[in-house]
Amino acid sequence: MRLALITNPLSRRNRRDPTLAQDLVSQMGDLGAAFAPTSFSALDTLAQTLAATDVEVVSISGGDGTSHSVLSALHKAYGSRALPAIHLLRAGTMNTTARNLGLSGKPRARMHRLVAHMQTLPTLQTTLRSTLVVDGHRVGMLFGSGIICGFLSVYYEGGEPTPWKAIRLLAQMGSSAIIRGPLMRRVFQPVEVTVRSNNQTWTERQFSAIAAGTLPDIGLGFRPFAQTEQHREQIQLLGFCGAPWTVVAALPKIRLARPIDRTDVHDVLTQSAHFTSENPISYMVDGDLYVGGNTLRLTTGPTVRFVI
Repeated sequence: MRLALITNPLSRRNRRDPTLAQDLVSQMGDLGAAFAPTSFSALDTLAQTLAATDVEVVSISGGDGTSHSVLSALHKAYGSRALPAIHLLRAGTMNTTARNLGLSGKPRARMHRLVAHMQTLPTLQTTLRSTLVVDGHRVGMLFGSGIICGFLSVYYEGGEPTPWKAIRLLAQMGSSAIIRGPLMRRVFQPVEVTVRSNNQTWTERQFSAIAAGTLPDIGLGFRPFAQTEQHREQIQLLGFCGAPWTVVAALPKIRLARPIDRTDVHDVLTQSAHFTSENPISYMVDGDLYVGGNTLRLTTGPTVRFVI
């Protein structure tokens, strides 16, 4: 089996387009097989099977959350071995990783192109990108805590999330931050942690947001991790101290991919960071929300070959 298609039946695109999965399978022909795991345990079992067959390419029909889950399961199954090439079909609500890689086209067209290339070319064109890992098992490209989790909690409420909904919520947050309104108080979830990175412990312990990434763009054109374009083997880690206005004030420079250059913002390149708190730490990986323990460890993860 050269190609494995993993479909998330719960992704918005797959729910709105019930014939998509079968069309993708039809395009694959005899190159491989399709799978639609409905639980994390089923995904782990599938990853173990793929690791035993040395599959060449894993194509993912879903968005950032699906690709993050698949990468986590593959990392667990493959251990120190190189992962198969990853092909993103851009079939989710959030396709931030695909956009960072410059991938375009709709899922059917992307599968058609992949199959044609696998049938005619000796090797596929790929690009290498580093990942980050939370506590050794959650693999993704973006990490966040504090106001980032608060924003996503509100963003996911009341109907399907869309880019326009995110833009509207950002504008409302900006206005609410100025007047210290109820929305900002609701979204603002301060993080009280001790942060250690690059053999240094940050003196501050309260942060409005902590964010990290191995890709520049987090969505809507905001590029807080622009340094990762030149330092692909490292994580860019940001810590916004104090009040939520710190994050809001930094947004124009983040939008222009310029250094934030504020005394109340930590901005470092690192390969690991350790967070310690008196309370369980809420965080997100690639848009999925989690609650961890009182300590979290963030490290660089496996390098992934993405088919482009």
